[in-house]
Amino acid sequence: MQASAAYSYENMFRQVIEELGKRSAISRIENLPFAIVVDEADHVIGSGALIETLRDISDLIEVPIILVGMRQIRERLARFPQVASRIEGGAHIRFEPLTRADTQALIDARCEVEVAEPLADVLHQKSGGFAREILTGLSSIERVGARLDHPVDLADMEGIVLLTERSTGHQFTVRN
Repeated sequence: MQASAAYSYENMFRQVIEELGKRSAISRIENLPFAIVVDEADHVIGSGALIETLRDISDLIEVPIILVGMRQIRERLARFPQVASRIEGGAHIRFEPLTRADTQALIDARCEVEVAEPLADVLHQKSGGFAREILTGLSSIERVGARLDHPVDLADMEGIVLLTERSTGHQFTVRN
């Protein structure tokens, strides 16, 4: 009995190249940008084989690969000169915490209930401006707000966990 080739590295690699190549071609025809985004790239950077695979994919389908990671990613990439040499100085983008106005824009765009300004202020402050924490807080706010007929305020959230603070790992419970 023959083993299925679908699980071999070579066949999976070929399938990836074919599919991404198709998507890239469609994007070019439609005059749309196309790139591969690797989130949590810190986990990939430790493996020379994975870095080489990403480089091969980029070379074969001629598409940029965007690596999203934490602060150490630049230093860790330096271990792979064949990849690091392709990254121009301006290609590194550092994301800063969201401003209060950014937080409000995220609330307006993503939250399904209205949020009172004092609660939005606390959400911004306790999130440290990190979008992930803001979105977690919005989920908590939406659960409470789903049963209300007014904007969710601090009193409505009293005693409820709003989010987990990134720097400490501690949950923040709203106290009015």
